[in-house]
Amino acid sequence: MCSAVPTSSSNLSCCPTTITSVCCHASTTHHPVLSPHSQTLLQTLDTVTEPLTYSEAASQPIWQEAMQSEFAALDANHTWDLVPLPP
Repeated sequence: MCSAVPTSSSNLSCCPTTITSVCCHASTTHHPVLSPHSQTLLQTLDTVTEPLTYSEAASQPIWQEAMQSEFAALDANHTWDLVPLPP
């Protein structure tokens, strides 16, 4: 199995940092090699980086949309009620 993937709960300090690191050395594992389409998808997903701060996320339209979508879902599910701030 790939050394970047923890094999037991005692080995959680060795977590993959990218999606492709989960599939690293696919030819040396017991799993079939990924199709070219799947390899391309994984490489594309590896180029997407998550913002480290709110300011960074708020400056990128894709993350603004994601935040609005999440907020809309929370509102639609009545997860909370918006109330005025106390005086």
